Amino acid sequence: MTKLELSVVAFAAMIGGALANFGLSQVNPAEAQAATSDIVRTRRFELVDGDKKTRLILDVVKDEPVFAMSDKDGNTRVSAQVLNTGEAALTFKGIDGRTRLSLITDADGTPTITLGDAAGAARIKLATTKDGAPALSLMDDGSKERARVSVARDGEPRIMVMDTEGKAGALISMNGRGPQMELFDRAGKVRALFAAQENDVARLVMNDREGNLRLALGDLADGTPLLGLFHRDGTMKSLMQVDVDGKAAFSLAGAKGKAGATLALEKSGTLGWTITDEAGNPRVLLSLDSQVGPVIQFRDAALNEIFKAPR
Repeated sequence: MTKLELSVVAFAAMIGGALANFGLSQVNPAEAQAATSDIVRTRRFELVDGDKKTRLILDVVKDEPVFAMSDKDGNTRVSAQVLNTGEAALTFKGIDGRTRLSLITDADGTPTITLGDAAGAARIKLATTKDGAPALSLMDDGSKERARVSVARDGEPRIMVMDTEGKAGALISMNGRGPQMELFDRAGKVRALFAAQENDVARLVMNDREGNLRLALGDLADGTPLLGLFHRDGTMKSLMQVDVDGKAAFSLAGAKGKAGATLALEKSGTLGWTITDEAGNPRVLLSLDSQVGPVIQFRDAALNEIFKAPR
């Protein structure tokens, strides 16, 4: 064998060995897929853009997982976090770092959505109570709640307006009897109540500083308007009304709430004045009729006539 032939054989043997070694080093695709893990374990993950600026961070801080996304200037704009207390939060921020929108769920799953203004103050809050009742709150520029719209668990809708200290000023609601509006003083006492109840009966109630009823204005189911004034103990002391027949009457009550005196004007024009005893029995009657003239009558406790003029 010539020198050239020996060289060719040697080169072929070298190439063959290299190819054999290459073949042994390759991994079957099926075997490679089986060897690939579905889990990546690390303490912190950062994703950068083309300028090598960090745009996404996945980290665990003080045993609380945090996910944050930043804009090209490095400002965190979106973040998600699960606190050790069990709360979960999703937050959206402006380029100035002020929170503009957040979604938080408590440990029991109760959600709250909050919208902020350009200064970062919370202005609108949408939430549900632990029993599932929805509520919408509106805040001033100091994040103090000033108005709330809610639906109670029993289905009663409510609108509450608060003062700068967060105390209730007015409440509009719709209960089973109809719509009503309550006005509160700074001590939280109901001072006035407007209501439209069943059978289209409307009423206005006013209380004193202790919450005692002092004035009531309303109408009956037949349309008779009434105005009553009350003592602080709740007894009515005077009453004005005009019934459906056109009779107008004004009454003054005694210590026990019984009518003490009543002045009435009939539709016919007859004017009458009645004075009653503590039992409510009419004892003195005085009337003035355009045809008969003045008439006065006195009765005893058994309502027997003891005097009448003219006869």
